[in-house]
Amino acid sequence: MPVVTGHETSGIVVSVGDAVQNLSIGDKVTADNAELCGHCYHCQRGELLFCENFAAHGVHCRSKVIQSHAAASVVQCFWLTVAI
Repeated sequence: MPVVTGHETSGIVVSVGDAVQNLSIGDKVTADNAELCGHCYHCQRGELLFCENFAAHGVHCRSKVIQSHAAASVVQCFWLTVAI
């Protein structure tokens, strides 16, 4: 199946919401490209990869990250080490 360029993303945090405590401006991160509903039976049980409405940017839906800035939920962000 075709995959849209930009489904894998990384960047530098340029702003965070007031409730965000574990990310800071300047952090280098990568973001999970999964779009989960958070409301279905599996999401409510913490079985996120079984989400009944699962979609992956660049695979199941248009990518949101082929742009200079993109928003991601803090739970989708993972720190990149200096070595990368």
